[in-house]
Amino acid sequence: MPPSSLHYALVTVGTPGQTFMVALDTGSDLFWLPCQCDGCTPPATAASGSATFYIPGMSSTSKAVPCNSNFCDLQKECSTALQCPYKMVYVSAGTSSSGFLVEDVLYLSTENAHPQILKAQIMLGFGDQESSDQEETPLDINRQHPTYAITISGITVGNKPTDMDFITIFDTGTSFTYLADPAYTYITQSFHAQVQANRHAADSRIPFEYCYDLSSSEARFPIPDIILRTVTGSMFPVIDPGQVISIQEHEYVYCLAIVKSMKLNIIGQNFMTGLRVVFDRERKILGWKKFNCYDTDSSNPLSINSRNSSGFSPSTSENYSPQEARNPAGVSQLRPLNNSAPAALYDSLLLMLILVHLAVN
Repeated sequence: MPPSSLHYALVTVGTPGQTFMVALDTGSDLFWLPCQCDGCTPPATAASGSATFYIPGMSSTSKAVPCNSNFCDLQKECSTALQCPYKMVYVSAGTSSSGFLVEDVLYLSTENAHPQILKAQIMLGFGDQESSDQEETPLDINRQHPTYAITISGITVGNKPTDMDFITIFDTGTSFTYLADPAYTYITQSFHAQVQANRHAADSRIPFEYCYDLSSSEARFPIPDIILRTVTGSMFPVIDPGQVISIQEHEYVYCLAIVKSMKLNIIGQNFMTGLRVVFDRERKILGWKKFNCYDTDSSNPLSINSRNSSGFSPSTSENYSPQEARNPAGVSQLRPLNNSAPAALYDSLLLMLILVHLAVN
């Protein structure tokens, strides 16, 4: 999958089950499904031409989350004991969502010719595929800031290392990487100084500042390595930080796929390609190891009209610090399941989860 794409999964929710295609997004602690509500973003249209909505009243296992639930963070704002309200305010200007929390069931099955109920225990957190020789660094997981963030202490671009402390979010729901100064300027200028290629003229259709012309005979050119040093001294290698973009027929540019942010730092999917990344909530670590999961030679050029497909657009924010962005003011956050609690483990087809019956303001 090229770095401009998101990773998707098919899930079945409710009784009777409805199937939805959802993005796997570590930048959100909520499970989102399209609902019929005022001002909501329309859902993707299915192959049949019809749109699929989640309708709580059509599921026999759906029930409202009560105000006294441990999942309800806005208990003081409850208008009734039977429903828990939520409110989310996003970094993207003018984007918010509010409504009530709903609980339902999520179905999991094996992906083969003969689907069957999963018998193995399943734990939320994606921490069961670690490698003994992977690099690791602590995750900054806080109930008030439910994102996966780490601390960077240094950057190396080619032959230019430097010490630099900043916090960054690892977000699989963001296609490209967003960095604020001084990290953005250091990486882009150091990269440019070591690239032997003609820089492409500024183009308002391209979201990246540093792009280089590709001749008809070359698909890539030598680029300096980019390595992030974490607070523990572990090295996070960026396998392929760029993106080939089609300007017009038979004309391409190679861009350093980093967008300048005002304050928020987000490591997007393009910085994670070529690595197996583990988000381990139980041990509270981020792990990574080079892995043959991405073939840079087989990726297709990105269209000139492509943009970051995540709704999380930090480049529009001028008033958020990393801490603020990880905990937007006034939002209701769902508590992660306690790893030691029996409720965290399941040995059947059903996983209890919280769904958001949303109404976008």
